[in-house]
Amino acid sequence: VSQSRYALYDRARRALEGFFGSSWTNDEAETWISHLDFPSRLAQIQTSIQLHYSDQDRYSPLTWNEQVFAALNPALGHAQHFYPDNTHQFELAPQSRATSQRGRELMMQRTITFFRERNSSGRP
Repeated sequence: VSQSRYALYDRARRALEGFFGSSWTNDEAETWISHLDFPSRLAQIQTSIQLHYSDQDRYSPLTWNEQVFAALNPALGHAQHFYPDNTHQFELAPQSRATSQRGRELMMQRTITFFRERNSSGRP
């Protein structure tokens, strides 16, 4: 297994352990991930979605989020929002720059606006 694949499975293992509250091996995480087949599932989405992500999220790597968004059908009007120096909880990371902003409030406002716009337009 390449170093980058190992790092992916290690991150997945930690995320699965945090979510399920039980121990996982990297091999188990690899098996779990490989059955998800994200690219084909993303192509099946028939409604607009909103993706919020940051660069200091140890559970959801930046490149993974960018790949997810790129795999979505752009004609559906998806929204993508990036929060630099924020953690998974949209809080500032310890090593954030002085000019960085906590993303949680902005993320919530963008989410509310996203749903209001779609509700008023009758779009799915």
